Amino acid sequence: MKNNFAIVGVGNHAKKKIIPSIISGKNKILAVFSSQKHFYKTFDKLDSNLNLIPKKTIFYISSPPHAHYKQSKIIVKNNFSILCEKPSFLNIREFFYIKKILKKNNFFIEIIIYKYSLLFKYFLNIWKLKKKSISKIEINFLIPGFSGSGFRKNIYNWSTCLYDIGIYPISLLNILNIKNYKISIKKIFYNKNKSIKRIVFIIKNNKYEFIINIGEDKIYKNNIILHDKKNEKITFDYFFYGIKKNKEITYNTKKKIIKDRNCFEIILKKNAGYWIKNKSKKLNSIYKNIVLLKKIEKKILRYQSY
Repeated sequence: MKNNFAIVGVGNHAKKKIIPSIISGKNKILAVFSSQKHFYKTFDKLDSNLNLIPKKTIFYISSPPHAHYKQSKIIVKNNFSILCEKPSFLNIREFFYIKKILKKNNFFIEIIIYKYSLLFKYFLNIWKLKKKSISKIEINFLIPGFSGSGFRKNIYNWSTCLYDIGIYPISLLNILNIKNYKISIKKIFYNKNKSIKRIVFIIKNNKYEFIINIGEDKIYKNNIILHDKKNEKITFDYFFYGIKKNKEITYNTKKKIIKDRNCFEIILKKNAGYWIKNKSKKLNSIYKNIVLLKKIEKKILRYQSY
């Protein structure tokens, strides 16, 4: 059964990734909610036009993070289901309210794209085999010119560096069920206007040390490096990348090429029954991500006050 979609927010991300992936899966786009005119049926206001949308339509929210909660509230109150770009919410209060008003037969899913990649499956298999011998994990997600592009110019620092990129490694830590950890901020890098452009922080427990480096840098870097107790390492390149690409797993000097897939197509093909079946688990993941993000934010604020 094919899905019907309504898209909220049609920026470059939606135009280049979401819309083509919906079309390639032979799903339908019934409407677009955007201030920009589009060749699909377009509405500029969300709250006054939902009565024109069929009830089984899935809403895909691709707007800036600070708009997600307000838009989600309108959509959920009108008895629709949502796929939402990360981060879904910027605080726990927003999450709990949406969870409270969400109808039994509807769903709210936060899209964290790498979880649907083949490289992620390889990573989980290797992690299960090697986790007892692993001592240190480096996570790097750095993008050139990140903080000065698109909507990110107009929102506060946390959305740019921590919430918008940081949610990728944060979600991974929660998937790996890392517990009893301590968080420390190693270093914060600033733009000339004193906004945060890069954060390096450490999450450590009695088994693992995660060194996480996120934000803006001159060279694109998107990888995870597992270090074991024998000083050997396994590198997963383009780990958080969600569209078709040849990715690499490097074990010391040996390389394996992974021909990865378009994860958006995988997600958008899944029907409502799949999402409803996994609804509780997915909502719990959103909650755990917000909790850890807020803990790191507190550490950043404390670091800045010194």
